[in-house]
Amino acid sequence: MKVAKDAGVNYIVITCKHRDGFGMYPSKLTDWCLASTPFKRDPLKEIAAACKEVGIVFCLYHSIMDWHNPLYEPRRDWNDKATGKPDMDKYCDYMNGQLTEILQNYGPIGLLWFDGQWEKTWTTERSKVLYNHCRTLQPSVIINDRCGNGYGDYGTPEQTIPGLVTSSKPWESCMTMNDHWGV
Repeated sequence: MKVAKDAGVNYIVITCKHRDGFGMYPSKLTDWCLASTPFKRDPLKEIAAACKEVGIVFCLYHSIMDWHNPLYEPRRDWNDKATGKPDMDKYCDYMNGQLTEILQNYGPIGLLWFDGQWEKTWTTERSKVLYNHCRTLQPSVIINDRCGNGYGDYGTPEQTIPGLVTSSKPWESCMTMNDHWGV
């Protein structure tokens, strides 16, 4: 982190859970996380401490989508553990439980970068609950607009830079160097 700070980095965003649902930290809510692997450390805790030591703001990326969790809807063909009926309300309780773990165990989080809000099962009410839940646990956290449905503190346009006239709030562009996210 010192090298990053010396290079001018002011904040970092680390993925704590991507679409595959695997937690990059030891969660008490699931065994689909680092706690079930031979890697018995908590990298988020280590990174948060290193950030604090050098004055970099610690931020997290968290996917709303979870292709592994059998409660999440819509299910994917490759989710071979899915049994029973999906239940988005129960999934949201689970996801908010994960966010509680994250927001209570790693000190101040500067920013939450959500993704995966475009699915039809993600409603305005779910966006509101998610936004308010995070804001209750850490009132000063900045939340991106991918919380969904008009909730969020700043925009995250993908593969574009908004014009001064079209942008009504702060934004941060998500740009790749090759116009796609895969190989």
